[in-house]
Amino acid sequence: MITELLISLFLLVITLIFLLHNFVPMSSGLHVVLFILQVGLFVVFALLTIKEKPADEREKFHMMIAGRTSYIVGIGALVIAICYQALSDYIDPWLIGILAVMLLTKVVVRIYAHNRM
Repeated sequence: MITELLISLFLLVITLIFLLHNFVPMSSGLHVVLFILQVGLFVVFALLTIKEKPADEREKFHMMIAGRTSYIVGIGALVIAICYQALSDYIDPWLIGILAVMLLTKVVVRIYAHNRM
């Protein structure tokens, strides 16, 4: 759990650094290093999340709540971003694509789990 927390914190810091690139001068080499670091940390985080095994029913329930909450907050943030951009007459297609992928993944996994488990 501490490892996941630290990786999440590092991912957040790197993302904030990318947001500040207009205000803080950075070389293209530093951009590449940060990009590779971010992708690598994400892969490690994803693997840790996939391999996570609950010790008991309570821990499994906590994992389920965390997953559901993260999903709902992610969908909510995308919907808010899409609504905000719609008001300014430009919607970034990446936002629509990410929202569609998240929703389709949820539906496909639910169908697969219902039929296979």
